[in-house]
Amino acid sequence: MIYKLIGITGYLIYLIYFTKFLEYIWPQEIQNKKLFFIVVMVVTQNVIQVVVCAYYQIFYSVNHPFFEQFKLVQKPWPWEKNKEEWKKMKIKTLKSIIINQSLAALLVSIIPAFECRMDKQSFPSYYEIMKHVIICHLSEDLIFYWSHRILHLPQLYPKIHKIHHQYNVSIAIATEYAHPIEFISSNIIPIFSGPYLLGDQIHCITILIYVGLHLSKAIHQHCGYVFPWELYNYLPFATNSIHHGLHHSENNGNYGSQFILFDKLFGTCIEYKVK
Repeated sequence: MIYKLIGITGYLIYLIYFTKFLEYIWPQEIQNKKLFFIVVMVVTQNVIQVVVCAYYQIFYSVNHPFFEQFKLVQKPWPWEKNKEEWKKMKIKTLKSIIINQSLAALLVSIIPAFECRMDKQSFPSYYEIMKHVIICHLSEDLIFYWSHRILHLPQLYPKIHKIHHQYNVSIAIATEYAHPIEFISSNIIPIFSGPYLLGDQIHCITILIYVGLHLSKAIHQHCGYVFPWELYNYLPFATNSIHHGLHHSENNGNYGSQFILFDKLFGTCIEYKVK
């Protein structure tokens, strides 16, 4: 029970205080909306990625038995298996993240501008934020499910998706380690499908909160731990680090990103046991 309360508290702190922070710093007038959107999106994504990855890095570095008991699969971490290979892999991963982040910023700059609201006068309520976040998650999950499943086809997997699966024991920074084609088809397009669908009904603040939640959950799913204080372990139909982490170790099934709904619906949900 205490772990569940910790998870709920952490979620509420993020939702309330991040919203209040954005409201406090939000400009009264935005002249170049497209440029503003690109800048706040890049900043938000990178800050969330650094903070959440640093959070999990603490557990990797401490390597305490209390935390290691929650390890998903009992295999060596990449740095324990081969230190020299890990150094090379770490550099490859950081290069991939930089390239993909740059590609994402470029893509957003050339596609039609988002029709989302940006004015300070129409700041969304918490109810509106949660409603639109759920819609965005559902849209993202449906598109991600099929793009992810297609990338596992024998014709595509060796050329594209196999790069991401080089981490058969997944860790936090492996989240965005991917081929650029995969990054576009399985990250950028699914993530922004919901905001495009909602148009001017959604506020830019909501998109930032949604992207932060999505990215932190994606990192959680790749972290290699099953901590009992993670809220996603208690949400019905939500994926968690077991669902996706064992997809990495088994390389089969469990293609969903946010929910197990589409895996259940299309018969690809594999009930793994923690090893």
